[in-house]
Amino acid sequence: MAPTLDPKLESKLLAVEERFGQLAIELGDPAVVSDRERFRDTGKAYSELEAVVEKFHEYRKVHSDWQGARELLEG
Repeated sequence: MAPTLDPKLESKLLAVEERFGQLAIELGDPAVVSDRERFRDTGKAYSELEAVVEKFHEYRKVHSDWQGARELLEG
C-alpha cells in the first residue's frame, strides 16, 4: 500500500493550491497589474507558494505512477 498524506496536511495543501490558482488569476487582472503595490504583493505571495505547489504536484504524480505500477504487478 502506498503511503498517503495525513488528511489534515492534504487539506492544507489543497487550500494552498487553490490560493495559488487565485493569485495566478489576479496577476492577469488589469486592475491588479495597474496597481504597483498590489501587483508586487500578489507576485510575492504567488512566488512564496510556487515551490510548495510544485512539490505537491510532483507528489501526486509519483503517487499516481506508484499506484499504476502496483496495479500492473497485481493484475
